[in-house]
Amino acid sequence: MVLLMESWQVKYWLCGLALCLAAQIGCGAVEQTLFHETSDVASQAQQERQRAASKALARVLVRVSGTRNVLQNESVRSALASADRYLEQYSYRRLDAADRPPFELVMNFQPQATTDILRRANEPVWSARRPAILAWIELGEGGARQVVSSLATAPSDSMASWAALVEEEARRRGLPVVLPSRSQVLALGGAGGGGNVAEIARQQGAQIVLGGDLRLAGGRCDAEWNMVVDGQASQWRFAQQDQRECVAKAMDNGAEALSARYAFAADSGGKEPVMVQVDGIGTFEQYTGVLLMLQGLAVVDQVGIHSAGGGRVRFSVALKGELEQLRQGIRMQRLLVESDRQPDIVAPPPPPPPPPPPPAAVEPAAGGAVGVPAPPVESVAAGPAVAPVESSPVLYYHLQGGASQLSAMAPADA
Repeated sequence: MVLLMESWQVKYWLCGLALCLAAQIGCGAVEQTLFHETSDVASQAQQERQRAASKALARVLVRVSGTRNVLQNESVRSALASADRYLEQYSYRRLDAADRPPFELVMNFQPQATTDILRRANEPVWSARRPAILAWIELGEGGARQVVSSLATAPSDSMASWAALVEEEARRRGLPVVLPSRSQVLALGGAGGGGNVAEIARQQGAQIVLGGDLRLAGGRCDAEWNMVVDGQASQWRFAQQDQRECVAKAMDNGAEALSARYAFAADSGGKEPVMVQVDGIGTFEQYTGVLLMLQGLAVVDQVGIHSAGGGRVRFSVALKGELEQLRQGIRMQRLLVESDRQPDIVAPPPPPPPPPPPPAAVEPAAGGAVGVPAPPVESVAAGPAVAPVESSPVLYYHLQGGASQLSAMAPADA
């Protein structure tokens, strides 16, 4: 099958491929406020709070899992019926806007208890350690084209509204989306400038590029979106949508695509542990950084130490998902570089035992028979020592991150 793409799509695809190949780029491990929600309410009555909490918890569960499909699970729906049980704290804020109810209910849900809803239902959980996404969105209206820049650097109220909309919809789905600054947009020549978007992504600490081509007319929007992950492009087209839907559908599709890669159900199913061998670990800080990185991956259930020595550490990793998903997760962190198999560091074999002494001469026994004593047990020569055969798969890496990158590593929330 031949994949046909417009020139703007080719630019983003090449940009994404460059990001995947550039080993020096850091993974934008952006921690999201996944468990925080707000809702407008008419009163502070308990029944009103329970209704709002149920809807808010549904949004949180979609955000934590990465997929709307979890709301079809009966176990999850049962939890929504008693959503206020999962509240860690809540408060009310009085609103003075004429077009809104009088109160805003501010809710924080308990991270562990909320995540356990998904685990008990055997639904996926997407780690809070998520790759940062650069959104490069070009708007066309009446022959003019502009790029949506960050809210702080937006050149007009209209563009600021677009930036706020992108940030709001990205947060709704738990996507760590960043927008280019105005100066970065101008440096690349603006919309259609043909500049190196990958360089902007590097500057923003983003690994994924989400490109949007939005054409506006009469308050409606026709949109083409393109997202590149590990060199694979996803494309979506929406016609005659309102402006919010143009952005919201892109964030929905992006979250669903990414969670399919990086979110995992809790049940590891008794999978055989994987050995992750890392060379080049020379300090305790480096060892700790690699350990925390592995523990923070959503696909990882547990991490243990199999062996260590000579600048090499072999980690025993129990998985919730598949081996390839572990590879993808490690690749996203940009801390380790996969390498060819390295020879094992083993101790030299022990020298062979000395030969047994010759049989001792004995006097003939009665009846003329000659007795030969059996050799002592310890003198029986055993065969050569054989190292135990490891059936676990082994992934081989070497450390490439510096101390500053390792210092920034921290365990994920979920």
